[in-house]
Amino acid sequence: MPFTVFDYVMMGRYAYQNSMAHPSKSDCEVVRESLMLTQTEALAERRINTLSGGEQQRVFLAAAVAQQAKILLLDEPTTFLDPFHVRHVAQALKRIIQKYNTTILSVSHEMNYSINMHTNVLAIKDKKVFFSGTIEDLMNNDLSIAENLFEVPFENVCLSSGAKAIFPIFE
Repeated sequence: MPFTVFDYVMMGRYAYQNSMAHPSKSDCEVVRESLMLTQTEALAERRINTLSGGEQQRVFLAAAVAQQAKILLLDEPTTFLDPFHVRHVAQALKRIIQKYNTTILSVSHEMNYSINMHTNVLAIKDKKVFFSGTIEDLMNNDLSIAENLFEVPFENVCLSSGAKAIFPIFE
């Protein structure tokens, strides 16, 4: 039978538990806080196999947070997610950074996610470092870095919210 969300996130606490693997009161508090930070506390009693892809992604993030690591390595954290869940993952990451001062290293092909979520970028092309610098350096270079990286033209857009975005130009 598949695990509940609470039990799955509790597995992130395994390294902190005694040899009998009984969760302590502290473990339960960490799990509840991890669920709260990822806004998945309402899912705690649901079975993991009943969740949508976006809900699962946030639960996976909660399990990682429950480990209390100082650095999180994320591989394509928003791939295949609809905009609603991309936003919730991004908001959860911001809360995690704010609460724990966690360093987030993520691999992503989604430029706008990276532009709005991270302060630094490392772009790799043909197994070599193509660019390393701040998001400002990437955005203030007339988009030639992004254009040369992806080999398509881009345009720079400032959204009404103040967020920055770039879009490929399809001719």
